[in-house]
Amino acid sequence: MFRGSLPADATPYDGNPIKVTSIEMKMALVDVKDSSEEAMYVPAWFIGYTETYKTGISESELVLNAVDGGRVLRVPIDTDPDMQQAMDAARKSSS
Repeated sequence: MFRGSLPADATPYDGNPIKVTSIEMKMALVDVKDSSEEAMYVPAWFIGYTETYKTGISESELVLNAVDGGRVLRVPIDTDPDMQQAMDAARKSSS
């Protein structure tokens, strides 16, 4: 699991598990398999979490492709208002 930018000798503090702080559905841009010049938008779960270490707390984010469950390694997010409106409309229609 990705641990952010912690020192190599940082170890989780015993007794303090990872704490999920947020879960949100957004869109992520992922590469099309076998095509280096193409990408597509997929729904993705953005999971924020914190880990407690003896030296402090680390905040991180895990992004999972909601279609196949795979981890999204690079996370470009479309900030176009039209895309956000379309996502909001789809979310409302599915509830």
